[in-house]
Amino acid sequence: MECVQVVGNSLCSVAFCEQYSLQVSHSPDLNPLDYSVWDIFQELVYEGRREPFANLKDLQNVIRDKWHDVDDQTVRKAILQWKRRLAAVAKQNGGPIQHIFC
Repeated sequence: MECVQVVGNSLCSVAFCEQYSLQVSHSPDLNPLDYSVWDIFQELVYEGRREPFANLKDLQNVIRDKWHDVDDQTVRKAILQWKRRLAAVAKQNGGPIQHIFC
């Protein structure tokens, strides 16, 4: 059985997964980058743009510049949701939880 290991390999989270037989290591509902940070980052990259990027190089440059604008507090806030999200996934028997956290 493959269980999620939280930041720092928290044993209680592994036990939680085993208790509910969850195999959710690839669930976007439980990955802070997927459920929070990428949306915020996308908004930063496209903020104020009315035209598409002229080429891939321009997009890459903006991505490099804007990544530094994602502050640590944003990432911490996303991580702090993790246990609550894990419990919600367990309650949904491993199903999606987007509607619960919108």
